[in-house]
Amino acid sequence: MISELPKEDNTQLFCINVGGDARYLPPPKDFNPSLIDLDDWLDVAVLFGAKYAVLTAQHCSGFSMWPTDVLGSTGFNYKYGIKYSPLMDGKYDVVKAFIDSCKKRNVAPGLYYSLNQNFYLNVAGGLVMNSSLYPGQEHVSQELYNKIALAQMTELWSNYGELSELWFDGGCIPGLEEAIGELSSKLQPHAVYFGGCSAANNLRWVGTESGEPRYPIWSTAMATSHGCHYGSGDPAGNTFCPAETDTTLQQF
Repeated sequence: MISELPKEDNTQLFCINVGGDARYLPPPKDFNPSLIDLDDWLDVAVLFGAKYAVLTAQHCSGFSMWPTDVLGSTGFNYKYGIKYSPLMDGKYDVVKAFIDSCKKRNVAPGLYYSLNQNFYLNVAGGLVMNSSLYPGQEHVSQELYNKIALAQMTELWSNYGELSELWFDGGCIPGLEEAIGELSSKLQPHAVYFGGCSAANNLRWVGTESGEPRYPIWSTAMATSHGCHYGSGDPAGNTFCPAETDTTLQQF
C-alpha cells in the first residue's frame, strides 16, 4: 500500500523554486512529516522497474536530509537540516534510511547535492550573494562556502557506502572542478556523475524536465572541460556521455 502525506506535511516548502518561496526560508522546526517511510518509497520504485534511485540529499534551500556536522572541518556550525528538526527529535537520517531501503531491494543508490544553490547561505549560481539576508539566512564568505560544500560532499560520499550516481544540479562551481573531481575519484570511483563535476564517467542532462525529450538521442556528445554538452547529443560527439531524463511528479 502506498501512503499519502497529509497536506500539513508539505515538505516541498523546503525545495526553493519548486514548492517553496524564494523569499522565505522555512525553519527546520517545520520539517516534521508524519508518515515518512523510505521502504514505501523504494517499493514504488521497484514496482515501476527502477534499477537505481537518486535521493535529493540537499536541495536548493540548503536543508540537509542527513545530520551534517562540518564544524570541526570548517569552523561553521551548519544549523539548517534534519538534525535541527522535530522529526524523531532530530535523530532521523533520511539518507541512511534511503540507502538501507535500496540495499534491501537490490536498487543501486545515488545522491543529489545542490552545489550551485544554497538559499540558507545566500548562494546562487555557486556564488555567495552580496545582498540583504532574509530571516534564517546566514552570511559566509565564498572561501568558507566552498569549504562547507566540500565537507558536506565528503560526508555523503564517505559515510553511506558505494553510490551509483552523484547528481549535481547546475554543474560545478568555477574553481572547484579539480577539487571535486579528485574527491569523487577518491571516495566514489565507480559512480557516474550527472552535471559535469568530473572529467570521466559523465551523464548529461537531456535538456528538458517534461519527461519527453527530443529525438533522436545519441549516447555521444561533445566534451567540455568537465563533462559534456547537454541536450540530445551528437552522432559525431567525441565522448561517451549518455543522457538522463528527469521529470517532476507535480504534473502527474
